[in-house]
Amino acid sequence: MMPTLIEGDVILVDMNQRNPVPPGIFVLHDGLGLVAERLEHVPMSDPPRLRIISVNPRYTPHDCTTDEINIVGRVRWYGRGM
Repeated sequence: MMPTLIEGDVILVDMNQRNPVPPGIFVLHDGLGLVAERLEHVPMSDPPRLRIISVNPRYTPHDCTTDEINIVGRVRWYGRGM
């Protein structure tokens, strides 16, 4: 999520908020570990789909079904050391 979040940032995750409406930054389990990515619901998709968007330009946005993703929670706050 660089430059929004950088390595070493501390984040607060609301694990009760697992629905990406409205869009925002969420912690996901990608099968290998936990990652923070921007999520948004793809309107009018059947079955329901989500778009995963990285702020880092090295990664392209991609869509997946809601069954293919494990949303841990919404990022509500971050802190950075001085």
